[in-house]
Amino acid sequence: MKLADYKSHFAAHRGGCSHLPENSIAAFEAAAKAGIGYIEMDVMMTEDWKVVVHHDDTLERMTGHNAGMGEVTFEKLSELKLTHEGELTDQKVPTLKEVLQKLQPYGSKVLLEIKPPAHRDDLSGQQLALNVYKIVRDTDMLDRCIFMSVDIYLIEEFKVAFPNITACYPALGNADEDLNQAIDKAFNVFGCPRQKYSSQINKRAHSAGLETFVFTLETLADSETYLSDKVDIVMPKHITPLII
Repeated sequence: MKLADYKSHFAAHRGGCSHLPENSIAAFEAAAKAGIGYIEMDVMMTEDWKVVVHHDDTLERMTGHNAGMGEVTFEKLSELKLTHEGELTDQKVPTLKEVLQKLQPYGSKVLLEIKPPAHRDDLSGQQLALNVYKIVRDTDMLDRCIFMSVDIYLIEEFKVAFPNITACYPALGNADEDLNQAIDKAFNVFGCPRQKYSSQINKRAHSAGLETFVFTLETLADSETYLSDKVDIVMPKHITPLII
């Protein structure tokens, strides 16, 4: 199997580039330019409710700044640079709006992982989801975004509020039971960790009209098994050889 022929089925995990900072505009644009089908990213809010793209609750690993994302204003965040392999880069933590505007000219779809901060209440998670929706709508990217979250109640409420969005239901417990929930609640995509995946689950999801998404694979080569099984979207940790 020539994996380069399956670029449209790959998701670039946080941009997917081992040679660029994760969740950076440089990484996202490199993946999009290479024709990767899906760009995966994490969204959260600053202290002053600005929606930005970043994975960790804290900033230390990616910027060296010892603070939580929910503890800094966007003005302060804008002063920080992202690091990569211990070295400062010219990249900053981008806003979701900036990223979507940058990706607009390309054909890639976007997997948006909504990450409400653990220390905030349920209302803040709902506000984050609403803010994300408005940004996606206003950048004319609704038809190219898949919304997802490991906060199952949040993503269920989000799908009820906006039934026309494309949303991914995650298998966090028993995969068969979670798939039943995804079908009953009219989700569009079933997200399955590789540890919970089976060919039977994939076939059941497809029979019910759902696409399937398997994550997060240890190596690019691991993708062959799932692609051969007709999984719609596969996400290894890095897909650098498909990008550079």
